[in-house]
Amino acid sequence: DAAGNFALSIAKGDVDAVIKVSADGYVREIREIHVPEYGMEGLVFVLQRSGSIAGSVIDSRRLPVQYMLVEARRTNTDLNIYFEAEATTRENGEFAVPAVLPGEYTLHARYLPPSRKQGWMGGIRVETNGFAGSSSALATVTVKQGEALNGIVLVLPWRSDRSIQG
Repeated sequence: DAAGNFALSIAKGDVDAVIKVSADGYVREIREIHVPEYGMEGLVFVLQRSGSIAGSVIDSRRLPVQYMLVEARRTNTDLNIYFEAEATTRENGEFAVPAVLPGEYTLHARYLPPSRKQGWMGGIRVETNGFAGSSSALATVTVKQGEALNGIVLVLPWRSDRSIQG
């Protein structure tokens, strides 16, 4: 329904199932369940309105950087929930990470050169101090339920030739 509620009934049972429920404007929910032999009724899903994070990636000369994988990471230690979403920058350096849960996110970046399909797997991690392996993020943002957070600018600590500054 319009509030993001779903109800589901399964007639046959004694099977394990993975149920995925999604709707535009809501964060997808995935549940692993066991359906008893006699079936199951009243399985209720309440989806949360999704937010989004959008912006651009630039280098120290303020030029756009394409081929960056921007990762949004959220950890809720009270519930032990970890959520990650990602997007790749376009030619103009812009990115949009859709369908994120409400909460605080750290934004990380990996450089994916054009040849990334030939052995670059995870790319080259870029962090605020310019060294791969650093645990610091490029930015921290907070997304409210249903909020479209726009205009985030991530400035990489390197020059446009991909060398590290400093």
